[in-house]
Amino acid sequence: MIRCGFSQNIITPLGEGIFMDGYGHRMSPASDVHDDLYAKAAVFETADGRRFAIIVLDTLGVSSEIYTLITDYIEAMTGLDKSQTAVCGIHSHSGPAGGMIDGLPVNYDYWCHTAEICGRTISEALDNLCECHCSSAIADSEILSSLNRRDRPFIDRRIRVSVFTGTDGLVRGVISNACCHPVINTSQSMTADYPHVLTRRALEEYGVPFLFLLGRSADINPLPELMGSWEGMETVGNELSDGVLNAVQKSGDCSWSADFIQSAYKSAVIPMKHFPSPEDAKKSFQKHLKKYTELAWSLEKHYALRELEWHRHIYEKVRQNEASGLCVPIQVFSIGKRIIFVFIPFETFTNTGNKIENFLLSLGYTAENIYVVSCANSVNGYLAPQEEFAVGGYEISGAAHWYGLPECSELSERAVLDAIKELIREVESR
Repeated sequence: MIRCGFSQNIITPLGEGIFMDGYGHRMSPASDVHDDLYAKAAVFETADGRRFAIIVLDTLGVSSEIYTLITDYIEAMTGLDKSQTAVCGIHSHSGPAGGMIDGLPVNYDYWCHTAEICGRTISEALDNLCECHCSSAIADSEILSSLNRRDRPFIDRRIRVSVFTGTDGLVRGVISNACCHPVINTSQSMTADYPHVLTRRALEEYGVPFLFLLGRSADINPLPELMGSWEGMETVGNELSDGVLNAVQKSGDCSWSADFIQSAYKSAVIPMKHFPSPEDAKKSFQKHLKKYTELAWSLEKHYALRELEWHRHIYEKVRQNEASGLCVPIQVFSIGKRIIFVFIPFETFTNTGNKIENFLLSLGYTAENIYVVSCANSVNGYLAPQEEFAVGGYEISGAAHWYGLPECSELSERAVLDAIKELIREVESR
């Protein structure tokens, strides 16, 4: 029987002057804190000493640089390297800036401190290891207060729940997965957005960590009438919490145990949209510089600066003969070849998640045991599905400019899917 351990610690910034990732209109630091932010860890160990850790942060996510910082600290403190650790963000648009939005000040003292807390939290989870049974289910209720923000006919309202229970019958920890952008708060208050309701209710009712993993949510938002209000946050948070907690209450009826885990990890090169010629890149840079200099200081000028800086970065990359492709970490983890997690370092559309789920269903996995996880192991903008290019829009091109990254090409999603399938087959073959 595998052993499981869970732990959580607060990572709310203590100092002032912390900027928040997530919205282009923010031009000043957070004003206050609405609810505490957490790092939550789940660790799994087999009898032969094989280990894997999932750590979830109440942040938008992290850049490749901050991801490396965190995993370096974790390895130094626990011995678990990148291939044995998944670092996930819940994608709250009201957490400390983690290097994802280009140009936002990043407080490296905060992130070094958070990296140390991540290592400590995993260490505590290792100390809490005990033999566990597991129960997986799709909750009876769904996230109803959401919609496809691109006005497309795709949405996944399901809530997946895996409950880990000790041989004494006590719940040790829970992992859940749902598909809705945590974007309700638009104020200057720091918050974990609607997932914080699950944290609060879980602590009140069980006193153990409940990890939330963001699913296929790149095109899914809360209903417009809920945006910008604490009441809206409670509405979506309670929909999530009701589903998770009800599943926990029923978990004893269908528990099972596993005696092995498997994981696979690779750095995959993802083709992105080709850079323009040096001449065209220079012209675009000059055009946006002219527009920027002609504007008076305003929010419009702030937005113009983001566009200017993106075109400047592209021009610099072209002059340095850099390739437009991205090298990103792709990771798969399975428990007893029953539960499987696919960790994707992008914001993932519903359709992309559906393609991954359909592939896993064809291999014999069941829907309640399939976790497609966005914003894991760094976030490299939106991963645009091939069929979305005909529709276009912000998620296909403009968002990459805020991330300071190349735009996706029609080959990008296929490369990610191929890498995922390769790792799944690797895990399946062991």
